[in-house]
Amino acid sequence: MKQNDKGTIEAILFSAGTPVEVKDLQLILEKSKPEIEEIINQMNMEYKDNSRGIEIIKVDDTYQMASRKEYYDSIYKIIDKR
Repeated sequence: MKQNDKGTIEAILFSAGTPVEVKDLQLILEKSKPEIEEIINQMNMEYKDNSRGIEIIKVDDTYQMASRKEYYDSIYKIIDKR
């Protein structure tokens, strides 16, 4: 794994704001589907271990960056004001 693979995935998912297909991540990173899944699993473990407010969720054959459920109450207080 290249050092910047995690950063690339994070930047893509954050910027997209919508689900990103695994095949697109494979194309950009030149990695297999199992390699992409392993990188994302590592990222999620790091997010959880560091009490981060985000996670990467899998929906069918796509991934999306999302807020962790335990922070929804705080997020809702800000979003509801809009």
